[in-house]
Amino acid sequence: MINFLKRLLRGEESDHVSNTTKNQIMFEGVGASPLRPSSDFVYGFVGVDEDVEQLILSDRNLLAELGISYEDCALVVDRVFENRQPKYKGYHVIRWTNIHSPVCPHGDFCTKSMFDLRPTVTEIWLCDPKHWDEIQAWYNSFKTNAYPMLDLKRFIDLEWIMVFSDLHAHLIREHNFFEGYGTPYRLDPRKLKRLM
Repeated sequence: MINFLKRLLRGEESDHVSNTTKNQIMFEGVGASPLRPSSDFVYGFVGVDEDVEQLILSDRNLLAELGISYEDCALVVDRVFENRQPKYKGYHVIRWTNIHSPVCPHGDFCTKSMFDLRPTVTEIWLCDPKHWDEIQAWYNSFKTNAYPMLDLKRFIDLEWIMVFSDLHAHLIREHNFFEGYGTPYRLDPRKLKRLM
């Protein structure tokens, strides 16, 4: 796994073809999403200067320290996506449909075909109720704000919002990967433990 990630970082072609999605749509010929930020995937899966191997090893140690497993963390993601209520464990829920659905950087999984136009929740934000008014005002400004995603990373760093992607459960369960600190899509195991 780590050698595959290193090959991706060097820009070598992936010989993997993605798996079928939950709804059994094949993605033959679709390559993996880039690990690093790019024009196709603004934040990427890791920051520009982050070492993937070190991230994985560091997270493995963190899980041992917290006394939780990769499966425990993936189950939290599954439960967040299964929840249909306006709140989850006290957090306000914002659901995004069809915002993105990148192919796993290993090229072995994608949850939704780019040809599947049915509305599907692909990203969920859990929002801290203490900052709900500010989050709602910012969220409503998306229509006029040219750079709303820059604010998203700031709100995540402040722990006002936790972002869940439809790809997270797979990344954690199959690749032991929580994403890098340089992306707003990182799921910190400490935050996941609070939702267990």
